Amino acid sequence: EPPATLEPTLPPTSTPLPEGVIFRDDFEGYFQPGWSWINENPDKWGFVDFGNAKWLRIVGENEGGFGENRTNILMRSLPEGDFVLTAHIVADPRLNHHQANIFIFEDPQNYILMNFGFCDHCELTSGAGHGYFMETIIENNPFGDIYAVPRGAEDTDVYLRLVNQGGSITGYFATEFGDWQRIGAFGNYFDFVSVGLGATNSIFPDWQGEPIEALFDYFEIAQP
Repeated sequence: EPPATLEPTLPPTSTPLPEGVIFRDDFEGYFQPGWSWINENPDKWGFVDFGNAKWLRIVGENEGGFGENRTNILMRSLPEGDFVLTAHIVADPRLNHHQANIFIFEDPQNYILMNFGFCDHCELTSGAGHGYFMETIIENNPFGDIYAVPRGAEDTDVYLRLVNQGGSITGYFATEFGDWQRIGAFGNYFDFVSVGLGATNSIFPDWQGEPIEALFDYFEIAQP
């Protein structure tokens, strides 16, 4: 049964969107219409004051991907055709498999995941496990493909961007908005229908450690 669509707790903002922007949510203490939760745990998310604004806070729980124990994946539909997804996230992934992430997916067996996180066994040339990661999960290829780019341990205020254009999906990160650095690119062999935001601690159900807390400033869908 699909998750129920979230209703905004306050009237959505009436500020006109900039040209080329299809959707934007600044998480100002409520959701813009169209979001839904997969496996909601209301004790592990909320709106918090950070700086001079409200941010969406998601506390990671065990299990990555779309396993039955994965909680609080915030989902919404994607537009047809090309698109640019951008999120501004503050988090400190420092334990193994901490992740703050964006998903785009066709279904729970076929999706692309991009995150900034920590992985002590991934093939990073430096950074002691701190990295930006982009991977595919395909039903008939459980190992998928992955790009891993080193990240400074101090890089905790990050912009993530996924661009679907010209038959490929390209992932970027920036520590200063506009200074986009490429993570990797995959051929567009999915029929993407949804985008998700979330945070996870581990791919292993018996993982023990301090949970990651990811703060989301905003999320935007735009035209390329």
